[in-house]
Amino acid sequence: VCFGNKLFCIKPKKNIYIGKFLYYYLMSNAFQTQFKLMLTGLIGGVSAKKFKSFTIPILEITEQERIVAFLDAEFEKIDQLKANAAEQLQAAKDLFQNAVSESLSMRNTWESKKLKDLCSICGEYGLNESATEYNGVRYLRITDITADGELNDDLVSSLHTTDKKQSKLEEGDILFARTGATVGKTLVYREEFGDCEFAGYLIRYRTNPHIILPKYLFYVTHSADYYKWVIENQTTATQPNISAQKYNSLIINFPHDVNEQQKIIDKLDNIFENCKQLQSNYNRTLTLCNDIKQALLKSIFA
Repeated sequence: VCFGNKLFCIKPKKNIYIGKFLYYYLMSNAFQTQFKLMLTGLIGGVSAKKFKSFTIPILEITEQERIVAFLDAEFEKIDQLKANAAEQLQAAKDLFQNAVSESLSMRNTWESKKLKDLCSICGEYGLNESATEYNGVRYLRITDITADGELNDDLVSSLHTTDKKQSKLEEGDILFARTGATVGKTLVYREEFGDCEFAGYLIRYRTNPHIILPKYLFYVTHSADYYKWVIENQTTATQPNISAQKYNSLIINFPHDVNEQQKIIDKLDNIFENCKQLQSNYNRTLTLCNDIKQALLKSIFA
């Protein structure tokens, strides 16, 4: 097995340590506390020489075997809980994707138009500003938008080092990520988010609600066809990027009647909310499982 120069290998001495015992010890807070105290450099690192100075308890091989057997059995149960939660979440996501595909599939009575022809604001780039302490007007960045189109809790404001002005986001404005690993993800602004400006790696669109509802467009951006379009239209000179010009040409299929759009939105809202709830449950399950693992390790390696 080959490995990079930022890794090193530990080979336990026979009749002193069992490899799996060392593995569990290195996962414990007892070891991690020592390890963090040894970190040096800007990005934090530990040399092989320093690593050799770590204190590791020596137990009889039979005792190590007992500990490994106990932790193997308990960790297997915990990992099964995580796997069950992951399966439930994936099933909900699959159901949502199927519902999106079915609900948004083109009908004979529907229309097809470019995104730019559906909006009063088409492809407005965000501010090229640094973030600073929150002052009551939130500065939205790509990293603030979650995969399910919500906002995290990282409140910051823009520094305003330039004279460029930007009108605050309005109810229904939709932001598209134009660069980075999550290029293509979207957020529909809601007034409950408070006053917000947005950063340069985001692009704003404002739909004409008499033609297409913002939430309908949001669900279009969660379809398999849209994901395929993102892959096919992103440039990758340094990192994935989709310009406003390309977003403008995105073809949207939609029913002419906004009431029909709203029915589709209501249907997908119910499934999407269930997905978000299961995602929240999954995150809590992961945290709980990790906490239980650490508690078990602490009971042995305290």
